[in-house]
Amino acid sequence: MGSAALSEAVRSIREWSLTDRTPTAPAVKAADVFGSLVFNDKIQQERLPKPAYRALRATITRGEPLDLSTADAVATALKDWAVEHGATHYTHWFQPLTGITAEKHDSFLNPTSDGKAVAEFSGKELIKGEPDASSFPGMILWAAGVTGPLVPPGTYKVRLAVNGKPVGTETFKVLPDPRIKATLADWQEQSRVALAVRDRFSEANDAVKEIRRIKSELADREKRFPSAQLSQFTTLSVPFATSLAEVEDSLYQTKNRSGQDPLNYPIRLNNRIGALLGVVQSADGRPTQQSYDVDKVLTVELNKDLAKLRATINANLPRINAMLKAAGLKEIESKGPIA
Repeated sequence: MGSAALSEAVRSIREWSLTDRTPTAPAVKAADVFGSLVFNDKIQQERLPKPAYRALRATITRGEPLDLSTADAVATALKDWAVEHGATHYTHWFQPLTGITAEKHDSFLNPTSDGKAVAEFSGKELIKGEPDASSFPGMILWAAGVTGPLVPPGTYKVRLAVNGKPVGTETFKVLPDPRIKATLADWQEQSRVALAVRDRFSEANDAVKEIRRIKSELADREKRFPSAQLSQFTTLSVPFATSLAEVEDSLYQTKNRSGQDPLNYPIRLNNRIGALLGVVQSADGRPTQQSYDVDKVLTVELNKDLAKLRATINANLPRINAMLKAAGLKEIESKGPIA
């Protein structure tokens, strides 16, 4: 129900006469307010920048991927519009390839260190997600994997769709193992922590993919660059690629070539996060305190590496692209913020 209709209904109940049983405010008809608070096409056109609106329509009508920069623009507009109408929470509806759907409720409000709260909603919440962590070609891990967490016990819905059109929905329950004495709250906390660790695992792997994409494009432009200005270009591109490689090697063991190489070379940050994901999921209920402690340490290290990567890209890519543009070569795209 829309916020205006809800307020009117509450007011009508409060002001209802105990003597004649008649409302003091006009009755609200459901048909009149149905769909009145929807972030529809008209509102999208009013609220979104034109490029973001066109990209969003392409995603909705043709199923094209929604890139992070567009998703961030849509998320900001959607959050502002929703908060203006009194919304405080949103629902993330999971629809993985398994066909099982679930809902995850979150708040726009996030607490700050001074005891207050700010409204936040990012494009990551809008981009299609998968239950597993991301990966990249040739990734070799030791005692870790990208398989995502299981859902906690609860009631879920499965929807059957044919050619993209839903034809049936069925409700089912996921029951806990009766031999395990964990509470529902314990299972829910395990799921929450595992999903958060999985997301950080994906952030580390996605950063490696972004680094390799930029390095590959640098090598490609170096081959195409006019020979007269090539030395000037490599003066910038070589240190840039070296800085990228340093972050890559911190995130992933780049010496790995076979499944036994982790025995010869120490595992890096993404492997450690992946191993923590396995530990959290292996527990019979709530994660141990050690898991929380390790997660804090790894999160600090990941944020440090991602910040270094952002700084490296921001300091070098604009200068590289300026030279490419002057030489009539295609610029290297920035795929948006890392993490």
